Parts: sequence; C-alpha cells; structure tokens
Amino acid sequence: MRMNAFKYSDWALGEFMEKCKSAGIFQNTIFVILGDHGFISSDYNQNSSIELASYYIPCLIIAPGLDSAINSRTASQTDIIPSVLDLLGGSFVHNSWGKNLFGKKMADDFAIIAPSGLNHLLGMITDEYFYIHNFSGEHQLFSLTNPLNTMQISENNSKEKIQNQLQNDLIGYTLSAHYTLNTYKCGIILDE
Repeated sequence: MRMNAFKYSDWALGEFMEKCKSAGIFQNTIFVILGDHGFISSDYNQNSSIELASYYIPCLIIAPGLDSAINSRTASQTDIIPSVLDLLGGSFVHNSWGKNLFGKKMADDFAIIAPSGLNHLLGMITDEYFYIHNFSGEHQLFSLTNPLNTMQISENNSKEKIQNQLQNDLIGYTLSAHYTLNTYKCGIILDE
C-alpha cells in the first residue's frame, strides 16, 4: 500500500511540474518539496526517547539557476527559510537556529528536533552526535558514525563533557530562538 502511495506521489509531482512548465511559471518559481517525517516504527518508547529514523527525511529544492546536487549537511526544516531567502537574493535577518544550506559551512551543522505532542523531549543532532534531552528523566547520547545505525555512548570520561556541551547548546539555541521570535527580530530587510 505504501509503495502505491509513493508511486502516485511521484506521478502527481511530475504532472504538477509539467503544468508549471507549460504555464510558464517554472523558471520563475522556487519549489521546496519535503516530508514531515520518515518511517516510524513501534520498537521504541516515545515517552523516553526519540527515533532518529523518523526525522531522516529528504528535501528537494528546485530553483532558477540552482545546479543539481546532493547536499548531505545535517539540517532540519528550520533551515528552509534562510535557504529560500538566500535564493531570493538581497539582505535579510533571520535570527533563529536555521542556516542557509547553500552558504559556506561556518561551524558544526546541527538540527534541533521536538517531537509533536511531547513537551518533555528535545533532540539535537550534530555531525557526530545525537543528544536527547529529557526534561522528566534520563538524557541520552548516541554516536552517529552512521545516521541510520546509531550507537548509544556508554559511561566514559568524554560522555559527560560532550553531553554537557550539547545540553548547553540545545537550551541556548532554544531560548534565543524563543526570545527572537517573540520580539520580532527576524525577517527581510526592506529597502527604503
């Protein structure tokens, strides 16, 4: 059943793109196509952990002048807005944790995930680690040598240091994004 849904979605997207081309709007449009989650299994306890595979989703961006390429940076849906703003050109201010995926990588990439309906869990994914912050229980730290095959880091000397750094980063980014969004310090800079 799921494969039929994929086949239909692929066909419908192709039909949509052809209609945009025939209508003459394809070359003047930025298309962003992505899912909201990957496959979710029932093999984990959603109240104490976050299944990383459910956040491993593709994103397709088609835009005028954008060359075909695969971008394998660690990213999240919050990176869409600054990336699209960059494609539009001009100056803009965007003060949340989203980054321009087409820009130069300046530091470690990361993504923050907050499962819907679960207010006590937050996750932070970096190029090397997946940290789960549980406001009601035990935190978890995983090594990401292969994003689809995570390995929980056992107690060792470096675990506490890494976990503390990721916890500080996660809480800091979350609080600063909350403040920025509530004080309206983001958006496009309009020319006067």
